[in-house]
Formats: sequence, structure tokens, C-alpha cells
Amino acid sequence: MNKLCKMLLTISIVFFPSLGLASKVVIRDYSTSIVGDFGPRRIIDDGVSKCDFHKGLDLKGVSGDAFPLVENGTVNYLGFTQNGGAKSGIFYARVDGDKKYRYMHMFSNVTVTASNLLPINSGNFTLAQTTESKAYAIIYWTNKVEKRAKYIISDIAGQTVKIGDRIIRKEVGDEFAETTDNVSVVDNPYIGPIGTSGNFPSHMHIDMGLNVNVNPLNYITHENAVAYEMGLWDKNNKTRDESWVISDKIADSYYLKITVTSKETLNLDKVLIYVDSAAEKNLLREYSYGGRAGENPLNTLVENGDCSDGLKDGVYSVDLDGNGESDVGNERFIFSKWADSKDVKTHLKIENLSAGNHSLIIRKLLKMQLVMKVIHSFI
Repeated sequence: MNKLCKMLLTISIVFFPSLGLASKVVIRDYSTSIVGDFGPRRIIDDGVSKCDFHKGLDLKGVSGDAFPLVENGTVNYLGFTQNGGAKSGIFYARVDGDKKYRYMHMFSNVTVTASNLLPINSGNFTLAQTTESKAYAIIYWTNKVEKRAKYIISDIAGQTVKIGDRIIRKEVGDEFAETTDNVSVVDNPYIGPIGTSGNFPSHMHIDMGLNVNVNPLNYITHENAVAYEMGLWDKNNKTRDESWVISDKIADSYYLKITVTSKETLNLDKVLIYVDSAAEKNLLREYSYGGRAGENPLNTLVENGDCSDGLKDGVYSVDLDGNGESDVGNERFIFSKWADSKDVKTHLKIENLSAGNHSLIIRKLLKMQLVMKVIHSFI
């Protein structure tokens, strides 16, 4: 039997006041803003606009600024990416400790084929090569004129570095400075300079390793701002009326498009839809950036092009200015299969909902903070 449920909007869309600042990241005494968040986006790659999943954070910074080491570890790689496309030629360090971190886009005016142009200076750092094995090395200077280094980071320890005809010495005394691959926040507080390598605007990208679906905000201190806007639209991108009828026979009636604007926070992790109560048994749909199988979006599907086109189920990041690249913090989550999806629990299917009052609850889960809003009720 075709069941009709009348949906009545009881609480209007809530717009939180803007804080006027992007979410802050704090690493000891260093503070900066997030300019690119963890999640889906559109990028231009070799001249083509495509779906992508950004598995890291882009942090604001000026070329040459010293960027702090997040935690102690071993430098297991120092060099360039070589995977082609827009990501080719990014100079980065990978440090493995309790967790793995990659620090990307260090230095400017440096390319994979420009090793013969070394050394290259950036702020209080110099990118050079070791005398013995020609491994890349980052010098953090005590006195650049006197060629004295506070420390030299490389993925090969115990080697020297020569600039011109002079071997770099320790900051005090006559001993030659040697490279270290074991770094600590006490002895080596800065990993290297923010830069533009790979022909990107100046910033520092941090992630937890190649193709690792883990948000660094799990571990890096950040301001838990909650300024965001949420909305619920129909298939024509119109805000749902205060009341409407849904039927399992009329697809447009149960089409849900949740709009989230989180450009002031950039720490969105999940969007969850419940019926009647925010209990696990009443979970209608979950959208997660964690990448677990069965969730939507699954990160690997998004980056391979399986993002929503604005109509089908899934998620997409909005390209506001039409330049082929999405603007961070503007996502849409579409659920159009309430009536026919095998993933919907039996008692939550429209045909099985009892007559009377029901609530539609939408939760927005932030990294380290949970916000719940009851948006609609239906009878």
C-alpha cells in the first residue's frame, strides 16, 4: 500500500554566527590557519577538473617561514614526489615516530631536475646535498655567513655538507656538523621552510602518509570552532517547505540534500541522519570522511571520480566561481534512496513508518566536537 507521511518543519534552519576566523592549528608556540581541509574537493590536474579526496591539511604560511616538527621521529624520506600530474615535484620530508607525518611543498624555486642548482636558500634554511652520498639535506643555520649550523636534517645520518669550498661546522667549535635522521621537537624544533614546490601557492601540507585516510586533526591541537551553516534542500536546490508529503512512490518527495558550509571551521568529519532519535538503531544514513567500507563517501571512490554530480547519492564539494576547483568548506550530501536502498533498516523504510509524529535528526560531527540539530519533523 502506498503510504503517505506529511512532513512538518517545526524548527527552521539554524545559521550559526560567523566567528570571522578560520580554524586555528597550534603546534607548541606556532599558530596558523587551515586553508585546505581533509575531505572531498575538485581540483585541476593536467588541465582537467576532477574529483579528489584531500587526505591531509593545507596550512597557511609564507615561503621561508620555519614550520615546526609535530613530534619526534626518524626521517625516512627527504626528497621529491614522482607520481606525475599536479603532484609531481613536491619536495617533502616523511618522519616516522609514534605516528607518521609528511611535510610537503617545502622550499621554492626547486624542481626534481634542478639538483645541480643547489644549494637553495629559504628563510633560515638551505637545501643542499651531502658530501659523501649526495643525499638531500636541510640545514638550519646558527650563522649562515660563518657556515655554522644548529642542525642538519637528512634521511642518511652521519654525513657532512659542503657549501662552496667550506664544510659546514657545528654552531660552536671546529668540528664538522653531521646530518641527523633522528629528530626531536627539543633538538630540531623546525622540520624545514614553508614553500611552493610543485608549483603550488605557498603553504604547508601535512598528512599521515601516502594514501592514508586519517585526518591529522585527530592528533594536532586545533581550535574547535563550530561556526557553520546547515540546510535541507529538495532535488531542485530549494529549501524544504514548512510541510510536505513524502511517499515511497514519489522519489522527489524523499530526496534529501543536506548543505553544509563550514568554511569557518574546516573540521567536518561526519554527517549522520536519524529518524525519531539519535540512536544507532535509528541511523538512516551516514556520510563519513573516515573511508570505512560501506560508508558514503568512501574516500577511494571519491578520488577515483565517483563523487556526486549534484543529483545522485554521495557528496560533492561546490565550485562556487566555476573555475573547475571547489571552494573549501562548501559540501553537499545527497540521500535519494530512502525508499529503495537495501542499506536502510527495515523499520526506517518509508512504507514501514507508523502514522503520526516522527523526527528527522541531522548530526554534524566535527573532529573532537559533536553538534546535533533537529531540523525537521514529519507526521
